[in-house]
Amino acid sequence: MMPQGAIVYTWGKVVPGRAEKALELFQESAEMFDGFLKNNQIEGHYPYLSTNRDGGMWLVHGQLELLMALQGLPEVQVIQARVQAAVTDWRAEWYVGGSAEELGDAMAMFGEIAKEFS
Repeated sequence: MMPQGAIVYTWGKVVPGRAEKALELFQESAEMFDGFLKNNQIEGHYPYLSTNRDGGMWLVHGQLELLMALQGLPEVQVIQARVQAAVTDWRAEWYVGGSAEELGDAMAMFGEIAKEFS
């Protein structure tokens, strides 16, 4: 079984004068992720807006290997470059897990490494 993972995209304020473009890119991103979902390339995607700062996040989850493959697609790279031109503080962070069971192997590896440095 392939490990589960997630990519969390975060962003800050919209660059002044680029609000309309930022909204267009949000819609394009939603359509792209919907296509990945329909093709079973991801298992879900969930956008959120912050309630206490300018910005938001988009959580995309699925099998880690498939998520990593999607990151290399030209259409993903192009939309990410466009988003970076429309908002501040754009980031993509990778996570592995999704359940205590999924984290078991990663935590065991961390435990072995921790012993090495004790």
